[in-house]
Formats: sequence, C-alpha cells, structure tokens
Amino acid sequence: MNNNKLVGTEEFKFFPTALFDIVYLRQFTDLLDSEVALYSRVSEKPLSRKIQNGFWLFTAHHQGQKIAIIWNDFRVSGGSFSRANMKRTLSFLQKIKAEKLPLIIGVNSMGVKISEGRSVFEEVFTIIPAIEEYKSSAPVFTCSIGNAFGLGALLFGLGHYRIALAEKSQISLAGPEVFRLFFGKSINLDMHLDNKFLHSKTSLISDIVTDQNSALQLVLNIMSFDLHNCRETPYQTNETTSKQLPTPKNATLTSHLDAYKLLGEISDEFLRLFKTFDERVMVFLAKIDDQPFGVIINPPDNKNNLISVRSLNLYKEALFLFKSLELPIVSIVDTPGADPRMEVDNYLIIEKMIEVTRDIINYPYKKIGIANGRSYGGATVLLMPTIFGGEKFLAVENSKLGIMHSQTIDELLSGSKVLLSEWKESCAAQTTDFQDLSDTGTLERVIQQKELKTFIKNNFLPTQPDLPHKHESVDILQMETPDQ
Repeated sequence: MNNNKLVGTEEFKFFPTALFDIVYLRQFTDLLDSEVALYSRVSEKPLSRKIQNGFWLFTAHHQGQKIAIIWNDFRVSGGSFSRANMKRTLSFLQKIKAEKLPLIIGVNSMGVKISEGRSVFEEVFTIIPAIEEYKSSAPVFTCSIGNAFGLGALLFGLGHYRIALAEKSQISLAGPEVFRLFFGKSINLDMHLDNKFLHSKTSLISDIVTDQNSALQLVLNIMSFDLHNCRETPYQTNETTSKQLPTPKNATLTSHLDAYKLLGEISDEFLRLFKTFDERVMVFLAKIDDQPFGVIINPPDNKNNLISVRSLNLYKEALFLFKSLELPIVSIVDTPGADPRMEVDNYLIIEKMIEVTRDIINYPYKKIGIANGRSYGGATVLLMPTIFGGEKFLAVENSKLGIMHSQTIDELLSGSKVLLSEWKESCAAQTTDFQDLSDTGTLERVIQQKELKTFIKNNFLPTQPDLPHKHESVDILQMETPDQ
C-alpha cells in the first residue's frame, strides 16, 4: 500500500509527557503508567486539546507493556475524520508498525468532516486499509466510547475485539439527525441506534460494558493476559464457595455455572469474553503457570446446545481474536450437532459451517479438541481434528461420539434390513473406550475430567512463554488416505 502522499514522517514526532500534565488525559491515570508520548506536529506544542483536533495519538505503558492508542475527542470538531487528522494518524501507524504494538482505538466521531467536501473521501478512507495492514502484525481493539457514525462505525468494526457501551454510545452509518431528515421524525431510533439490539442481531459488537473505564480495563486485561481477580466471584470453585452457590432456576444457567467450574479445574485463572453473545457457546481467556491459551466451550449438559449460525459466528470471532494474540486454543465440545432448521436467523447455517471449518483449518497455532459429552455429526469439525491441523483430540469419560445418536440411526435404518445389519456390525466395534478412533490415529485417549489440566499443561502448552507454537497450513487435498 502506497500512502506516500499522506504520510510525512518529518512533519510529526513523539513528545514525552506525563498523563497528569494534560487535563484531557487524566482520565487514563488509573489504568495506564504515568509517562506517555504524544504524536503531534513538530512545529506545534502537543499539549493543547485544540491542536489535537479531536484525535489523540500516543504510546503508553500498562504494567510495563508498551501499547499504542488512538482516541477521539468528540468535543473538538466532533472527533471528525479530516485530512489533517488522517495524515497524522497514518504517519503514527507507520511509526509504531515496526514495534507491533497492541493498538486501542477509542471511537467517538461524527464521521467524515463534511465541510472539507467530497474530495476528502479518498484521503480519509485510507485509514481502512492502513488499519487492515496493521492488524496483520498486531492485535487491534476498538471501543465505541460515544458516537460512532459513518466512517467511525467502519473504524469500530475493524477491531479484533470490539466493545460498546450499553447506554452512552451509538453505532450507525448515520446519526439521528440524518435518520429524521430521510425517514421522518416518527422513525423508531431506539431500534436503529440501540447497541443492545445491534449486539443481539449481528456480530459487530463483541461485548457490551457499562462505562468507558470498564471497556478500557477489559482491553488491557486481554492484551496483557492479566487475569488476576478477573474471575467472577459467584463461580469460584473451592468447596466452601460451591456450597454457597444459589440453586439455579433454569437448566441453561446450571450449564453455564458448570462451564465456569470446569474452567476453574483446567486453569489457574480465566476471564470470560463475548459474555452475552450466545448461550450455546462460551469463550474464555485462560492461563496455567502464566501460559495463556484460548478456550471455546459448549456449556456442559446444556439441552439447548444445537450449534446455530449465532454459535458459529462466535466461533469465528473467537478464532479471529485468539489468532491476533497468537494463542493455542482448546475447544471443549458438548453438542448434538448443527441446527439444520432454515429459520429466519439460521438460514446461513451451511455457509457458516463452511466458514468456521476453513478458519479452523487455517488457524496457525496449536489447537486441540476435547469431547465432553455429546459430539455428533458436524460437531466433529469443532473437535479440530488432525485432518484440520489439530492435535489428536481427547474424550472425557462417558462422552458419546458418532455420526448421530445410535437410537436415531436405528430408527432411520429400520426400513432396510441390509443397512440396519451393516450398522449393527459397525456399532459393535464402537466401544466405550473409543478404540476404533484410537486405531485411526484421531483420538489421543480417554481422559478423566480431573486430568485435563495436567494434560493441557504438559502436552499442549508451549514450553517457552513467549514462543507461540505455530503450525503449517494443512492441505487436505494433498493428504494421503488409507486407499492410496
């Protein structure tokens, strides 16, 4: 990508300063280390809010880790995307690119600066390929800390993990004034500009929090793998706390509690991500002996664990995030399979299953599946098998694996004596110890749940903390089959 006409490295430089010395930046004093470096024009002092023109660009440290921040100031020019702001922002991205710094973007913008006319579009929209290029080498987190309108909405959507505020932010291609001008004053803006509604219907928002500090704290926890004290106290797994847990009033909540307990058994610390995205799939960032890894899990014994389009969207989002963090991942599966119903929110189920399969195959770091109950049909994909570049999967005792449940197959084949006889013969070889799967080289072994943490620690996690275990891509078409 050629941005020479926009990036002038001699025009700008970093100005070291203290957070407390700049009134606007004091909002970060509880979360960032005291020293920062503002990126601004050489000929102007960078301390003025007016000079920053709605775009604060700076590097900082969190617990010793260096990070980069782009932060909109809506009170100055509506945090708009102007030629001058984009020239400085693109130069900033070029400067920090070599260090591969994690990037946080706080979006609070009315969009493109309208007063600069239509010719501004080519220049300001260059931010999109610039961020896409940056994302290829470092994680990018976006927070909607106010309004994200027009180009601001697109910028928000570029993050590997995207956080919105529940009440004080709006994300849309147009603001409320434009809605009323085009569609009349009677239009229901609550639906079109409500983040909770947007979160429930799309994958644009990864998580919703109550306030700006909570958003920034969550991002900092993820990028630094700082999970200490992140675990919600109701799900502590020690015996005393477990006895004090309230009795859940529905089966889904019970299974979610069981998922938290299981995470407590297989890790030292954990943090749930994508909290309200889908009830059939839960995503966690976990650690054992300071070694981080990602976990994607079906809540154990949840009756509503049929994999839907929404569930597969969450798998995609989790893989997208964990890939940016260069993490090994564990997929813990308990599902009867994919939901085949072509209903309003589920008609893309086949396409989404193909997309997730492709993402699993192309995931470049270590991956392993654990059958933890039911694993039928298309759920085999989520076990990340060896043919998709995964490790040999594990099966927790008493798990059930197969094309379908045996009773379902009996019913389907009841009209054909020949096929039913063949099935019964195959079924006899499908013993509870899964020897048939071990013989094919796909199953590592049957394991007790209490042994999982030791196995993950000793056989799966990298031996060096900062050395990701990267796999070569798997070309299924070039793999030998037993018939070759």
